Amino acid sequence: MANGLRFCPACASRTDDNPCSRCGRATLPAILQDRYELTGPLDADGLGLLRAVALQRNGDEVAIRLLEPRPPDVLTRFAEQARTLSEVQHANLQRTLDGGVTPDGLPWLCTEPPAGRPLGQEISVGGKMTLERALSLATQTLKALHELHSAGLVHGNVTPTTVRVVKDGVRDVVKLGGAGAAVLASRTPPPDERADIHAVGLLVYEMLTGALLPRGEGGLPQGELLPVARHRVDLADKPHVQEVLNTLLARRVEDRPVSALHAISVLQKLLPAPTDLSNPHLLALETTDFRILQQELKARSTAAPTSSRSRGTVAAWLAGLACGGVLTAFLIGRGGDRVTVQVQSRPAAARISINGRAVGTTPLRHPLPRGTTPVTITLEKEGFQTVTQQLVPSEDRTLEVELPATPAR
Repeated sequence: MANGLRFCPACASRTDDNPCSRCGRATLPAILQDRYELTGPLDADGLGLLRAVALQRNGDEVAIRLLEPRPPDVLTRFAEQARTLSEVQHANLQRTLDGGVTPDGLPWLCTEPPAGRPLGQEISVGGKMTLERALSLATQTLKALHELHSAGLVHGNVTPTTVRVVKDGVRDVVKLGGAGAAVLASRTPPPDERADIHAVGLLVYEMLTGALLPRGEGGLPQGELLPVARHRVDLADKPHVQEVLNTLLARRVEDRPVSALHAISVLQKLLPAPTDLSNPHLLALETTDFRILQQELKARSTAAPTSSRSRGTVAAWLAGLACGGVLTAFLIGRGGDRVTVQVQSRPAAARISINGRAVGTTPLRHPLPRGTTPVTITLEKEGFQTVTQQLVPSEDRTLEVELPATPAR
């Protein structure tokens, strides 16, 4: 292929011209960054994806997502977060393979091709979902968000389009796509972890009511949300459903769950109390914290008396743990194996590296293994001096840093 050949994402033609001689739209190099050959549009529900062949991955088909141009300093942060995103892997997260910026200044992400169909289509075709199915899909979405948030990333665009449902036999598996663009968001304040949680609350409302909601500024719904019981007579005798939705959809950020795992524990209060630890909805987690909790619960139940009455007591005790404060304590931040470091800076939006690895921008909540070995935290922002501090992750800590302005030359 000639080195100067270009590709038009609008009409899928190959041309030497920029803009395209056929449709007048801007064109891209037909081979992106010497790694991906663009071959055509990929119809993925309005996400603007392009089909491509990965030249360095045995010709595997991948998806290229083009994003809006931004100023150079924002593109630098985007490239750093794209590298971090490529390291995050989870069963409920569409994997990001690569990312960068074209010579023309367009940010792009390379992902595995989308699977399944959008949640919005599931709702449009199937209508109102059962409470258990809705909570299972929401829980899986929150699991994916937990992995992103743990890496210092925010999704910023959790919608019925970016959440996809894959059929695995009789089981629904969520694949959350569309990550990686939050750093490019131009709205103020920028989206944060609790904006993602609010977005999941909207998904739960839509799944239960069968009504897709138009989004407005900051992802907030346009118009008033009627109580779920107005749409679902069968949920009228379950007031806790509306209470949980009110928590997830709280207008004030500080009134929402503090993390994705906290949101999962809130949702689990609505599930039937299990008689054992195999409930696929209650234990639909793959996090280290939850596996540790599961092992401890099994150990305690094994050590408990085994009469029929005792087994009922143990089951009730386990259900109480799973749906109450003990689980919440484990999910928000289990004290035994890791701590949470909150990093704030003045001014905000400083890039953070921990032991040389970029983890996000301030303000940031980041988990670290509990220990006595100091970690090195570096904060950088254009126009300000770099600040480096050491911290011993022996307990939850809050680090507040003032960045001195770079002296004028």
